Amino acid sequence: MSGIFGEAAAAMQRAAEEAAARERERRRRHLQNQIDEWIGKLSVVNKQISGLEKEKENLETYLGEWEEQKKKCNGNDVLSEIVIADLFEGVCADNIKDDFAEAVVLMDRLYSGGNAMKGDVDTQIAGLRRQESQFNAKLKSLRDELNSI
Repeated sequence: MSGIFGEAAAAMQRAAEEAAARERERRRRHLQNQIDEWIGKLSVVNKQISGLEKEKENLETYLGEWEEQKKKCNGNDVLSEIVIADLFEGVCADNIKDDFAEAVVLMDRLYSGGNAMKGDVDTQIAGLRRQESQFNAKLKSLRDELNSI
């Protein structure tokens, strides 16, 4: 009798081990699927960060160019002198002076708006970096769990 019970116990033991192995494999596949999903999310975030950083560089270049142009306009002696030789030149000189003053005001407003936009882009990049950090932490946790199985 002990032979039959021993064989049955061994068969039950093998069945339990096989079930445990199947469960471990199912758990591994599930964890690997989660890891793959989080890697995809991280890739999207990294692409967004990269794109925003490139746009920020472009914006900084444009702001630098605007600043240079404004310095040139403000430092131009010809534009700051209004010469009136007769009535026609006086009217034109006044119009040029007014137009120039309006152009400088517009440049200041655009420059200010560009700086504000740069700040908004910096805020977006910082938020994406926080999200990237959270995704990396989740990935580490999932990988640690997978390695422990």
